[in-house]
Amino acid sequence: MASNDPVTAIEAALERNPDINLHQFPVEVSHDSRNDAIRLEGTVEDIIALRKIMELAKAEAGTARLVEDLHIQTSVDVTDDQLQDKVVETLSGERLFRDVRIGSGSEGAPASTAPEADWIVVSASGSSVHLEGRVHSLSHRRLAEALTWWIPGTSRIENRIQLEPAEEDSDDELSDAIGLVLERDPSLDASQIQVTVKDKAVVLEGGVTSDVNRTIAARDCWMVPGVHCVENRIQVLG
Repeated sequence: MASNDPVTAIEAALERNPDINLHQFPVEVSHDSRNDAIRLEGTVEDIIALRKIMELAKAEAGTARLVEDLHIQTSVDVTDDQLQDKVVETLSGERLFRDVRIGSGSEGAPASTAPEADWIVVSASGSSVHLEGRVHSLSHRRLAEALTWWIPGTSRIENRIQLEPAEEDSDDELSDAIGLVLERDPSLDASQIQVTVKDKAVVLEGGVTSDVNRTIAARDCWMVPGVHCVENRIQVLG
């Protein structure tokens, strides 16, 4: 429930959540009353903490607009050009994007892109990756972000990819996007994992060969934008 003091309410909610380590990874929460905006800044432990922080903040913010400037900790040191090139290489190698024009920089659609064609432009600055463009399905938009999170050195993603034509989101669509991500993780056998989504809450069932792979499957789900929570019922076989 939203509080009359959203900053205090958000800070209390973050403190209570066991997956958010504010003592090691403090998050600064501030309220710009002139613009009725709540700003969250800091470095967080992982993608799970990032997503949960934003969900909790939304629940307590009331009518205030959220401005997020949160980075995931990374020990990989790469230049902006190296990170940008790796994202372009990764997205260009994805079979689902074979008809998507992918480029780098910040000049909008790549040259010679047809008006109706899908396109993605990648830029990087200080370990933050910016994705802009136009695609025809939510799964494309979600997959682009998830694949970018996999790239070492990525600490933040600003996903500005537009959807044309508009598509209504649904649990089935989110489930399909999660399935695409799990299928692309070389450490997993996605055929052995069942995904159920209800009101953006994900339940994973099935079997994997190790505790590490069980954790990886849940983390992959959190990398898909739109996931609100993940219940991991996957069993470790053998």
